[in-house]
Amino acid sequence: MKHLLGFVIFLLLSSNCYAQRLSNEALAIQFYRNGEYEKAAELFEVLYNNAIDNDSYYENLLNSYFRLQDYSKAEKLINRQKKRFPTRSIYKADLGHLYKQSDQIQKANTEFEKVISEMRADAFDISDLGQYFYRIGEQEFAVKAFLQGRKLLNNKLMYVFDVSKLYILQNKKAEYVEEMLNLLEENEAYLEQAKNSFSTNLEGIEEYDILKNSLLRRIQAQPQNTAYSELLIWQFIQTKEFSMAITQTIAIDRRLNENGERLMQLAQICRTNEAYDEALRAYNYVISKGNSSPYFISARIEKLNTASQKVTAGNYTNAELAEIEKDYWALLDEFGKNEQTAFAMRDLANLKAKYLNKVDDAIVLLETILAMPRVTPRFLAQCKMDLADAYLLSGDVWEPILLLGQVDKAFRDDPIGQEARFKNAKISYYNGDFEWAKAQLDVLKGSTSQLWANDALNLSLLISDNRGPDTTFDALKVYASAELLITQNNFEAAISRLDTISILYPSNSLADDILMAKAKIYLHKREYEKAEKALTEVFENYAFELWADDALFLLAELYEEKLNEPAKAKQLYERLLFDFPGSLYVVEVRKRFRNLRGDVLN
Repeated sequence: MKHLLGFVIFLLLSSNCYAQRLSNEALAIQFYRNGEYEKAAELFEVLYNNAIDNDSYYENLLNSYFRLQDYSKAEKLINRQKKRFPTRSIYKADLGHLYKQSDQIQKANTEFEKVISEMRADAFDISDLGQYFYRIGEQEFAVKAFLQGRKLLNNKLMYVFDVSKLYILQNKKAEYVEEMLNLLEENEAYLEQAKNSFSTNLEGIEEYDILKNSLLRRIQAQPQNTAYSELLIWQFIQTKEFSMAITQTIAIDRRLNENGERLMQLAQICRTNEAYDEALRAYNYVISKGNSSPYFISARIEKLNTASQKVTAGNYTNAELAEIEKDYWALLDEFGKNEQTAFAMRDLANLKAKYLNKVDDAIVLLETILAMPRVTPRFLAQCKMDLADAYLLSGDVWEPILLLGQVDKAFRDDPIGQEARFKNAKISYYNGDFEWAKAQLDVLKGSTSQLWANDALNLSLLISDNRGPDTTFDALKVYASAELLITQNNFEAAISRLDTISILYPSNSLADDILMAKAKIYLHKREYEKAEKALTEVFENYAFELWADDALFLLAELYEEKLNEPAKAKQLYERLLFDFPGSLYVVEVRKRFRNLRGDVLN
């Protein structure tokens, strides 16, 4: 019974002691936070002296002494801690930290160097010391500690991410690059991690050039390391040096005797960035591998598609279009009209419908694809939408409704279905059935596809804003019919109809819409001076209307891509970012602005 009573008393006393310690600890921390460092130091001294694990209060007590500039007590405390934990480097480094606090810089640096030189081959202790230096703002000594620790442990990969982080903080990009490339030298599996790191931490052409130069040296010394070559290709893509990227990729393909897959992927990137000549070069290389290559037919088709894109993106001539059409037919004659060449047939149909004014030929090609038994449902849907566009160009507004309805039903909650629904609503709009069109558009405003949601919102607002006082849409009917003429490439008739609106309905509210419609016609006809004038008038005179951000973007794009005035383009992109932060164009504008400013796009 006595033993039990004694045990209970012991537990009670222990509990009280523990509670008292927690209370003192909380009070000490509160004093420290309030700047009452003397009171904090008194309590931390008691806690430090009485706690079994006295290391837990050491740092707070030392910082209290530093705040009080009581360096004598601080030094005694450090020496005491060093004796209790003789193998821990961070307590030795605290003496250097004390010297730094008391403005004895040279003495502090000497102490730090001494601590690093006396480190043991203990991975935990080395990491602890490096992190300690980082915490007290001694980044140079942190790097030295990690690098010395790497030597002691005889492991080139130890602390690579710690050292890289420190180099970034010190803005030592060359050293950072070398550190990450050393990682790849030891293990090529880190390639994707290295790409992500470089993408995050390198900015501008100059910094990417550091990476390029380092890679070129290493490839020359270690040609067998494919990770370096792949990283160099990635670097060329980041800096948009697509020709160099193609050259390097061809070299890898030849060295590893590959099947051209890398070139096909890179060519697609080039096309996306409108680097058409480089894409064509990649496709030609794949084609040169012969028909035994699994990408031979795909490369032939994509080469034609790229050539078509290149021509139609510039100031093309009818002769150039005819030459591309001839090449498409040559391919179809060679390989036949089948599932393998269906993509080429679709592109040829679009070329005929949109640029060669051969709508009937386009319809035949697309209907041939629709009759094929083994095309994928998504590709079939895309061809149905192309066929709907072709019928609309031919003047038929009823067949497109049926085709688009089929796509909408088959892909109800998919962006392709939403596109079909929007196009169907727009046909109702062309036909003057505005109430029905608006009902469909209002549903689409909540679409998961931002593009179609935005287009639906714009068209819905156009209808709402142009309802006449007697609930009629007389002016809008003329405008919608003009838009249909634009869709059918009947530009002169469209301009004539747009001009009649202000005459027939002088109080209409379509002035900015008419200007935008004309601007798009002028852009299509490559009448750039007229387009520039119309777009400028939209965003200067109708800055708070629906088309202001569209006009800004199109004009900036015009200056950048057609008029070769990058300074004006940059100014307008910047204006759009500030004046229209919620615009659908913001993401693209930010990329273009950074590119014109000289940044590297990641």
